[in-house]
Amino acid sequence: NQVKRIFNVALVTFIVLGAISFVVMYIFARPLANWQGDVQATLAVKALAPACFFVCVISAFRGYAQGHANMVPTSVSQIIEALGQLVIGVGLAWYLMQAASGTATAAAGGIFGVTAGAGISLICLIVYHIRRRRREPRIGDDRPDSVKRILKRLAIIAVPITLGASIV
Repeated sequence: NQVKRIFNVALVTFIVLGAISFVVMYIFARPLANWQGDVQATLAVKALAPACFFVCVISAFRGYAQGHANMVPTSVSQIIEALGQLVIGVGLAWYLMQAASGTATAAAGGIFGVTAGAGISLICLIVYHIRRRRREPRIGDDRPDSVKRILKRLAIIAVPITLGASIV
């Protein structure tokens, strides 16, 4: 029960943090691009914004699997994420360059591969989690920690790690 409560609290927390990160990055795409020294990067920043949401949610699912000493979901999802980034990112960049959409748009297409790869990875992790949950034994009668206590521990341990992963 404790493990499930921690996962559920972490998942909701990271969904909220990811949504806030996505909205801030999307709304402030132009100032962020200016801050980086290239206003033409605005589309690329917008294309990358949903990845912030995906990475936050992915962190909860990967952490749950790793907490069960199961690195398979993390490994497989990372490979799928990298393949999605490569195939979709390079494919979109190439297509947009061929369509003479301009370098800024092609760069946004290329960077969208990061977002698409993370999205596909998240879908795979959700499917894996649902399948695994169906095979789990019935819940015991232990009493899990309060949501407040779990949130405090998450803030101290997991949030900095997730923010670091989002920046990368």
